[in-house]
Amino acid sequence: MKSRILYIVIFSCLVSFSAHSQNVVQTFALANSLFEQADYQLAINHYQRVLFFEKDTFRFESYSRLAEAHFKLNDLKKAGFYYDLAYYSVEEDSLSTEMGFNKIQILILQGRYNEALIDLFSLDYPETDYFNRKSNFYLGVANFALGEYAISEAYFLNISKDSLFQAHIHDVFLKNKKVERINPKVAKTLSMLAPGLGQFYLGEFKSGLNSVVLTSAFVVLGFSTAINYSIFNAVYAVAPWYFRYYVGGYQNSEQHALNKIAKKRTEIYTELLDLIADSNPKI
Repeated sequence: MKSRILYIVIFSCLVSFSAHSQNVVQTFALANSLFEQADYQLAINHYQRVLFFEKDTFRFESYSRLAEAHFKLNDLKKAGFYYDLAYYSVEEDSLSTEMGFNKIQILILQGRYNEALIDLFSLDYPETDYFNRKSNFYLGVANFALGEYAISEAYFLNISKDSLFQAHIHDVFLKNKKVERINPKVAKTLSMLAPGLGQFYLGEFKSGLNSVVLTSAFVVLGFSTAINYSIFNAVYAVAPWYFRYYVGGYQNSEQHALNKIAKKRTEIYTELLDLIADSNPKI
């Protein structure tokens, strides 16, 4: 009798375990299906359920998919968190390295460039052309964002030994050197010395001409008011307007310089990315 009861208990446990395992497998398959259908939030819920019931079997696959899903939903913080978990959950070098680079990409997108560099230098990856290109690419991007343009150029050049590619990269960084010559303080100082001069320095001739015309008009109006009425009237009625445009002119010239630098840097960075995308194998 006791042996029969024991047999029933063991059989029930086996059936329960089998059903549980089957449910987890089905949940994982459903999560993958939802992910492929771009229903990322619902996929996340199912991957988390899989990890809750069966963490070991589907750990890496679930962590990596959770990271991708959060990335697709633009939740970079959670994406980075799950890429970290995926990195430490797999022993295969190529897979763990890929997760490490994905985490570095997240750091760069978050503007955490120094942290990205620390991770890049500490990442132990297989010496393959693919991972070498990837490392040099992210090192180039992070250093470019930090203003280390000579270092950035060196890393971008290491992505490929093709002479034409390297010549194009060098040409792009020559454009960047021209941007480095733009000095917001110089633009501001020139506009303080003579309204419109800072804008001319930046190549914004229409804006500079407008500044010259406006301030000159107020100077003429001030003299005319002083002659026809009184100096007091000129100071009281005209001077505030003159100084408003004068001060605004040199402040704007500095800001225009900063905006121009930012715009040019963005154009150069985009050109670099397009050049690398068009000229090299997948990174």
